[in-house]
This record gives sequence, C-alpha cells and structure tokens, in this order.
Amino acid sequence: MGCRATRAFVLSLLVLAAARVAQPAPRRPRGIYAVVNVEEHIKKEQATKPSIAPAELKVYFVKLYQDLLGNPAVSGLAMWVNWSALNPNPPGASNAYDWTYLDDAFNEASAWSARNPTKTPKTIQLVPLPGFQTPQWVMSQIPSCDGLLRFPVQTPPRMCGKATIAGFVEGRGIRELPMPWNPVYKKAWRTFLTALAERYQSNPAFVSIS
Repeated sequence: MGCRATRAFVLSLLVLAAARVAQPAPRRPRGIYAVVNVEEHIKKEQATKPSIAPAELKVYFVKLYQDLLGNPAVSGLAMWVNWSALNPNPPGASNAYDWTYLDDAFNEASAWSARNPTKTPKTIQLVPLPGFQTPQWVMSQIPSCDGLLRFPVQTPPRMCGKATIAGFVEGRGIRELPMPWNPVYKKAWRTFLTALAERYQSNPAFVSIS
C-alpha cells in the first residue's frame, strides 16, 4: 500500500472512530419505575374534593413525585398522561399545550439527582396515551364511519376515520375511537409528538417514550 493510500486509510478510520465517539449512547430505563397515571390521580382527588383547584392539584402531584422518587427502590417515574390533557387545543393557539404535570415530574427528578450526586440519577419514562384519549379538537375534524356498522349499511364519508365503541372497560362507556390510518389523526399525532420531543428530548432525565 502506497504512502498516500495508507494515510487515506488511516484518516478514514479516524473519521469513523470520531463519528462513533460523537454519538451518545442510547438512554435506557433501568430498574423499577413507579407508574403515575395522571388522569386516575386527578379523578381520585376530585372525588375526594370536587372543588379542588388546579393549584392544589399541582401541590398534590409535586408531593406525590417527591414521595415516589424518595423511595430507594424506585429508579424513576413512568408518566402516563392523556394526549387530550397535554394538547387540549390546536397548535397555534396560545394554550395549545399544558406541560404542567410533566414539567413538575422532570423538575423533581432533576432536583432529587442534584441532592444525591453520588447515587444513580432518577429518570422519567413518558407514556402519552392517544386513541380514546385523542383531543376533542382532533376528533371533531374526523367524519364517523359508524354507517358501516348499521343495518342497512349507510355509506359514510369517503374520508371517515372514527367509530363509536361501547361495552369495555378501557373505553369508559361509549366513546369514539379514531382509526390509526386516518390522515387527520396521524398529522395531529405527529405534530404533538414533535412538540413533546422539542420540550423533553434534551433533558438528561428523559430515558424512554412508549
């Protein structure tokens, strides 16, 4: 191998090595995570105190996060949050997103890790829930396919993309479910996930999303 070829070969190896070094290792959740289903906690508190104010709920969740993160057996929080709660209004609206409970969870995880620098940092897994938990402003844009399920069959709009479902626990009564291939649904979900990523993907406490 000539001198120039040798130098080119060595340089290519160095470039590849530098590229590998520059890529951060994938974040992985490790250990036991405490599941926080935000909607269920809110319903429980509202059942106990129907007039509970948003500020009181915020205090409740901060205390909950602190208690869970303070458990030495817990590696972090797995946050189950409805898409409709995180994205109550269309993008472009001044109140399109509400990150309150997620922001508080990340802040408490970071605060715990800062107070305990010799211990493994506590981390956050995100579980945003679509499907039945799709915001109403999205559902109102999607025509129903229910005509296909009637007798005699009623031809639905060509771009129909939701169906009324009843009779099982997850649906909580009679609910509309968007079809995952509907373009309106897919576009809104992608826009939401992009906003979610922009807010949390660089946070070192964020380790996974379902």
